[in-house]
Amino acid sequence: MSHHEPQQPDSSDEPAGSDTVPVLESSPPLAAESVCFAGRLASMTHEEAGHVVEQAGGVATASVTRETTLLVVGESGLPLEHDGRVSRKIERAWQLREAGQPLRLLKETDWLQLTGLAESHNTQRTCTPAVLSQLLDIPVSAIRRWERLGLIRPVKKVGRLPWYSFQEVTAARRLIELHEQGVSPGLIQSGLEQLARLFPDVERPLVQLELLASGGQMLVRDAAGLVNVTSGQRSFDFAELESSPPSADNPGSSDENHLPDVLAFVPRNDAAAQAAETESGTRTPADWYETGCRLSDENHLPEAAEAFRICLMDFPDHAEAHFRLGDVLHRMGRPEAALERYCMAVAVEHDYLEAWTLLGSVYAETGEPETALDAFQAALLIAPNCPETLYQQAQVLAAAGRAEAAAASYRSFLEQEQDGPWAESARDWLAGFSGGPQGQST
Repeated sequence: MSHHEPQQPDSSDEPAGSDTVPVLESSPPLAAESVCFAGRLASMTHEEAGHVVEQAGGVATASVTRETTLLVVGESGLPLEHDGRVSRKIERAWQLREAGQPLRLLKETDWLQLTGLAESHNTQRTCTPAVLSQLLDIPVSAIRRWERLGLIRPVKKVGRLPWYSFQEVTAARRLIELHEQGVSPGLIQSGLEQLARLFPDVERPLVQLELLASGGQMLVRDAAGLVNVTSGQRSFDFAELESSPPSADNPGSSDENHLPDVLAFVPRNDAAAQAAETESGTRTPADWYETGCRLSDENHLPEAAEAFRICLMDFPDHAEAHFRLGDVLHRMGRPEAALERYCMAVAVEHDYLEAWTLLGSVYAETGEPETALDAFQAALLIAPNCPETLYQQAQVLAAAGRAEAAAASYRSFLEQEQDGPWAESARDWLAGFSGGPQGQST
């Protein structure tokens, strides 16, 4: 019996260039999916998201229909309509699901994970007040006010500078928008309850709020009671009074010592009222600080400055009072006086990051760029990746003709922030930068 070697395949029969076994590509992540988007997306525009869907094998549609298989809910603000009700797209999707249509609802974060874009588009990012201000076109003072009222809470603080959840702040902004449009808290509460049924695992900032109607006002509860979101004024909590009958420990009478925001501010020129206030001894430096913050929020700048000064008379090492007084004086058009207060803030607390950054900003404004750069360097020693410090430092360097250093600072900024007017400005400057000593600046 003869033995034959296994016959080798004739390589000439293989197509040219096919020296490896072909590997079948997996199906695109959105193959055969009809995708619609509801609410503002935190990562991109709806148009850009539509291109992503098409590249991933799906079809993007503008509305929810019987062909829709996937509804993606954006995470920049709450998906509530102008009347406070849940988005019509979400409501329609819910109806179709109840009728048996196999339609999925995904949060934006989960959709980014599905399409492989989660790492490059982070919807869970945190931002400083200055960055949020330029991203969302809201004043820094409003962001500080929302924190003071308990509406938002910082995720972390570095050198007293807070970083907030972008999602939490955009949700708060939407809540304020609806209130200012006259939408009743009851309708907003109803919309939120619908969202909670759809996404029970979503941690949205409004789960931390207690929305109550009181004369058409929207209130939140903090440790001291109820606060009007818009005005900052405190309100009587009648429900709390009813649930807590008078007793020896709870006589049922209000004590203004525990509610500093309801104390009327007394201007210095009202001598009689001031004397009565002094004799009563009801105000502490903390009370004056809180009053100054409230008056600053309400843009009563001279009165706010007076309140902070009174606070500092009894508590000269109150770093935040120095800082807030500096902010008020700067807004009043007194940059030199603001510089003095920012210097006091960092003298009392050397790691006061935001004070160092604003110190640099005001020094640049008053024509002292080198001193400004020294202040920025002090800030960056505390937080090397602080975006507003990097951006403002880049602007000063560019204006001083130090293009290489400005380019490096702009690039470091863009590593932290890719969206918003500051990012666009940084990219525009870098696009005009030639890379040499003659690099352009704007």
